[in-house]
Amino acid sequence: RALLQTTQEQAALINRETIEEFQKYLLSSEQLASKAFTKLKTTRSAYAHPFDASFLDKALRAMGNTYRDLTWSEWIRRNYRELKNDLEVLEKRWSRIEIGSSEKGRALWVQWLLTTNHRDLRDQATKVLSIYAKKDPKTFFEMAINSLDITDPYVPERTFAAAYGAILSADFIDVEKINSNVCGFAQQIIENCFLPNSEYSTTHTILREYLLGTINYALTVNRNFVSQEYLDYCQKPYQHLPNLFDSLPDISEEKIIEVKKLALRMDFNNYTIGRLIPDRRNYDDSHPNYIETRKTILKRMIQLGYLPEKFQEIDRDIGSSSYYDRDVKIDRYGKKYSWIAFYEKIGRASCRE
Repeated sequence: RALLQTTQEQAALINRETIEEFQKYLLSSEQLASKAFTKLKTTRSAYAHPFDASFLDKALRAMGNTYRDLTWSEWIRRNYRELKNDLEVLEKRWSRIEIGSSEKGRALWVQWLLTTNHRDLRDQATKVLSIYAKKDPKTFFEMAINSLDITDPYVPERTFAAAYGAILSADFIDVEKINSNVCGFAQQIIENCFLPNSEYSTTHTILREYLLGTINYALTVNRNFVSQEYLDYCQKPYQHLPNLFDSLPDISEEKIIEVKKLALRMDFNNYTIGRLIPDRRNYDDSHPNYIETRKTILKRMIQLGYLPEKFQEIDRDIGSSSYYDRDVKIDRYGKKYSWIAFYEKIGRASCRE
């Protein structure tokens, strides 16, 4: 309790040992983390405060997907009404004012809301970030590039969605700022995601479309902003890029069956995964390619951090709540991880078309 109270102290009174102790417990105690996020919300944009949004950003990056979803994403789910109101305030604020550096803390905070499995809240956060991006594209484009090493694909996917949305929807007032920054942004995308040995190449089909869309827009601003050699690397079939499905862990058949049973529902099993197998008939669970594709998706889900023993009870609660409140669209974590793996798999399959 005393440690939590330090977030409300004057910045000058908070020493390095306290900061390190706070981060240590944030990364190891689910109970403390849940309470800490409420406190950290109040200091997110405080000037030169040790517990500002940069502290939260560092802490969340240090978490694995499993722990982050069990703490941060669950805190979002429990507080979504308050966060929805907060986003409405920020939407009005960023629509009216000229954005300065003091707003970056709030933008970082909103960016991390993108881990949520609350669909409407994630959409709202994306929209608000897009407004911010139009007002301060230089800062937001840097945030987008920095999001590429976040291990939850939900975050870079929606961050680049917000960036691309800002690029396409900018009016005559904002477009000059967009155009003066977009070519450098697009070059960083190519260097980080498409060149051989690039650190953040992806097969996620939705994220990749946002990346390519940004590059194509940059070409309309300056068709010579990069060499043709660079542009050639942005073309299918991307044989020069690694296949993440070649590095899946060895997982027992029992574990795979357990994840399938708890995470996948009939429609996803049959129709969604089934669309990856053109010559498979509906409900044909014996098709060899279908069996192998489903197993690959399940392994990737486990690699990303979906653990049945951690999420089973929460997913059951989400399913029950959704039955009684149809207006609130919250996905089970099994669904979140399965869609990520699916979009990565379908992106890989489209490379060979």
